[in-house]
Amino acid sequence: YGEKNAITGQMVAVQLVIASGIERSEAKRQVRKYCRKKLEPYKIPAKFIFTVQTDVGDRFKKLRLNKKI
Repeated sequence: YGEKNAITGQMVAVQLVIASGIERSEAKRQVRKYCRKKLEPYKIPAKFIFTVQTDVGDRFKKLRLNKKI
């Protein structure tokens, strides 16, 4: 997904949930290596965010919290 960047306007960011036993630096390296083979250079993620759970559901739609007022 795109995130705001003061210089270029937007930059590519990725949200990752890594398996236990894999270091963040190793996961980052593997993702970059894979992306270099498959994507144009400007599409390769510049920012990596490691989380426990992503904010998308099973159908890859953004999950929204139902707030009751």
